[in-house]
Amino acid sequence: GAVRAFKNVGARVVSIPVDAGGTDVAALERELARLHDEGVQPKLIYVISNFQNPSGISTSFERRKRIVELAQSYGTLILEDDAYFDLRYGGDQIPPIYTLDQSGSTLYLGTFSKIMGAGMRLGWVVAEPEIIGKLSVLKIDGGTNVFGSYVAAEWIPEHLEEHISQLRAIYAHRRDLMLAALEQHMPAGTSWTRPEGGFFIWVTFPEGVDTVRMLPQARERGVEFLPGQTCYMDDQGHNSMRLSYSFASDERIEPGIKIVAEIVRGELLELGLPAA
Repeated sequence: GAVRAFKNVGARVVSIPVDAGGTDVAALERELARLHDEGVQPKLIYVISNFQNPSGISTSFERRKRIVELAQSYGTLILEDDAYFDLRYGGDQIPPIYTLDQSGSTLYLGTFSKIMGAGMRLGWVVAEPEIIGKLSVLKIDGGTNVFGSYVAAEWIPEHLEEHISQLRAIYAHRRDLMLAALEQHMPAGTSWTRPEGGFFIWVTFPEGVDTVRMLPQARERGVEFLPGQTCYMDDQGHNSMRLSYSFASDERIEPGIKIVAEIVRGELLELGLPAA
């Protein structure tokens, strides 16, 4: 994902926290001010505005407006990654940051990989013509999926809307199954997000639990998760994990969460912490 892409190009990345309201705009403002004082001009503000990966949280309308204000104040671009826009299962639709920005400094990214098929590596960017022109010059790899583009063009007009409706029903049901299983099995002191859409639930365990250490045990028992540490550019997230309900079959969700809970309890006992 984005973390790996930024690392691959050697970017200097400044992490901004995400809380229940999405991107922490107060923290963003502090970091932008600090960089300004250091004489550093940030290239862009990267935001997954809806159902953020890995937390599943959406940035609120008021914070989206504030992000636009801050970008304009500090003369930087916004890269809005909205891969999960169509996969909302509850709550009200929030306007994209792109629609709130009248200055033309927001680039809006979308993809068919979440709504048409995971192997359909086709996406798009919406931005000012000047920006699109510069991006087009950089696209010299010849990596566009030409055959897939024609398939999508033929299939989308008659099938996409119904397909997305089916996906919403399937994913909402799996999300509900996973949330119920977490409620049933997780030990005290564990918390998790309750996303209104997307693919992911972010789980946080008591301090001291190491989800990287837990992963081999889970894999031995047929369960996969993403340790929280891999979702950060800095050394955070040791006691967190990302769970995905999008590819898990209904009948495997509850047993899988039960296994994770059993492993967590073992970790807590080793730490001398309550495991009830």
